[in-house]
Amino acid sequence: MAEERVETPSEKTKFKAPARKKKNTKKIGCAVAAAVAIAAVLGVLILPRLLLTGGNAPAVYSGDAVTVTVRDVFDTVSATGLVESDEDTTARVYSTLSYKIDRVFVSVGDMVQQDTVLAQYETETLERAIKERELSAGSAKKASALNLTSAKLNYDTFAAGVADGTNSTLVAANSTLANAQENYDSAKKDYDTYIAKLDASTVVELNQAKRNLDTAQKDYDKLKAEIVGETNIQLRDAKRALADAQKDYDDYKALVDKNETSTLFTSYMQYVTAKETWRDAHTAMKDAEVALKAAEKTDDPATIASAQAAYNAAVSAEKAADRAYGNADESYEFAKENEARALEKYKTVCDKAQTAYDDVLKSLNDTLEKYENALISAEEAYLSAAEAVDNRTDAYARTLRTAERNLSDSTVNLENAKITVNNQLESYRVSYESAKLNADTSLTDYQLSNLRRDLEKATVKAPISGTVTAVYATEGETAAGVMFVIEDTANLVITSTVKAYDLDSVREGMEVLIKTDSTGDKEYHGVLESIAPTAQKGTNGVIISSTDAAFDTVIRVTDADERLRIGLSARVSYVLGGGADALAAPSTAILSDGEGAFVLAISEEDGTGRATLVRTAVTVGASDGVYTQILSGVDAGQKIADNAANYLSLVGQTFDYSDIDESVTDEDPFAKMTSGRIERGSMGSMTGGAR
Repeated sequence: MAEERVETPSEKTKFKAPARKKKNTKKIGCAVAAAVAIAAVLGVLILPRLLLTGGNAPAVYSGDAVTVTVRDVFDTVSATGLVESDEDTTARVYSTLSYKIDRVFVSVGDMVQQDTVLAQYETETLERAIKERELSAGSAKKASALNLTSAKLNYDTFAAGVADGTNSTLVAANSTLANAQENYDSAKKDYDTYIAKLDASTVVELNQAKRNLDTAQKDYDKLKAEIVGETNIQLRDAKRALADAQKDYDDYKALVDKNETSTLFTSYMQYVTAKETWRDAHTAMKDAEVALKAAEKTDDPATIASAQAAYNAAVSAEKAADRAYGNADESYEFAKENEARALEKYKTVCDKAQTAYDDVLKSLNDTLEKYENALISAEEAYLSAAEAVDNRTDAYARTLRTAERNLSDSTVNLENAKITVNNQLESYRVSYESAKLNADTSLTDYQLSNLRRDLEKATVKAPISGTVTAVYATEGETAAGVMFVIEDTANLVITSTVKAYDLDSVREGMEVLIKTDSTGDKEYHGVLESIAPTAQKGTNGVIISSTDAAFDTVIRVTDADERLRIGLSARVSYVLGGGADALAAPSTAILSDGEGAFVLAISEEDGTGRATLVRTAVTVGASDGVYTQILSGVDAGQKIADNAANYLSLVGQTFDYSDIDESVTDEDPFAKMTSGRIERGSMGSMTGGAR
């Protein structure tokens, strides 16, 4: 007999689900229906042999007594894929120059930051070419630029002058024409007017000359009479002002000489009074001095003290009177000076009045002389006016003929000037266009710009931060194609596929479980980031398979570590349902009929070693093909019959456990069935099938 091995609840809980193969997304009911069908066959053909343990007592294979446990159960769709760096965080640095590599600064595995220098091309030849091109282009560009600037300035200035009417040639021609037209019009008008006057016998010049003569004679006679008779208003007023100023001066001088002005009189009286007061105070002081000397001879202290006090008072009074006398004297002298200045002002006014009178008289005489000259001129003008009438007629005619010729010439000159200006403008335009063509350095600038850009590219820098995962550049050799590959090893994705028949179950954003051969049992987690909008296509753009089309997917790894490396092959499982720590039982222990899903619960009798199978309804959830999630109906730790289809006929009966028949070999699955060894692995294949 083979050794009996019944898993305990704790062992079942620790059991890890085997690597999931890709399987069809089918409902548990399909597997259960298949199990019921097999159970019917077993019940009719084989079950009588399974249940005999030496007599007719029913028996259950002890290995089929399993326990409902808590474990991870995921309903998944499996696929394979490749670990890669995120396309957004992968950079391939290509060679863009045909120069040799001078230095390579990084190796595979080096961590680099963005703009880290990866390699340096040899630049001596490139730098020399740039310098030569710059020197060659510099002088030519300067000369062309100066020529272009000059040509453009000439053209713009000339064109602007033509456009705004400030061109000197046109302005001069137009001005000449305008003047000629104006002169002609004026000459024509003058000639016609004068001829009309002649025809009407109203020669203005002659009449005006006679009127001018009469007016000049009248003005001369009138002014001469006013001067002689002193009836001219200006002369009369000036004479009166002179008399008044002389009288004011004489009257004030008399008052000053006699000290009779108010200010001078007051100052003089104050001076006399102060002088008398000082004389009295001085006399009193002398008297007090004499009295003091007399008192000192008496040797009487009281008399001496009284005399001394009187003397002191007299001295003080004399000093005060002396100061007042001095002040009054100064005031009197100041008053005399002020009066002298005032008298001088009167004298000045008088002198000015005399000067004004003289000026008026001189002005009148000068005017009279002018009137006399005007009278002489008027007489001469009148005499020549008659002669001028005849001469003027001829002058008007000559002026008109000259103006007419000038107008015709100016019209022709203007047309010629326009032709000349247009020709000059066209010449400037042609010169400007030629200068533009000569100054166009686009090709040279483009070539020089490319050389400078190549010089910048000669220092190869990392476009992103990450790990150098490939180095193809070699020092001393010319680079071609990809020089470096830089990837973000911390930001990984799995590129995989999903079959067309699974598209209705797989959705972007769902959880994905990831394993690789190199990481063993380590299970990584990810999120389905994208599903291609079209099935995979060949290089010709045609879908690869129309019956088994695959759609590319990208899975974002959410818990990558250093063991998960770029380039590893991965096994991925898109999680359709289920979850961790789910209540679960072997899928072959769950059956279904018209009333729903159920299990055969084992109710053991205490101490007897016998038990009873009880049909127990359950609600099932997700299945991974080996285990099925139980949502309700039984609790963890409950024993149930695995390969339940084998024991449907024992429901409600008491049974014994039996051991495995060692005579049954593993090579014959049918023999396993007939010996009571319908195991979970083979039953799963019969009822579930791989997706």
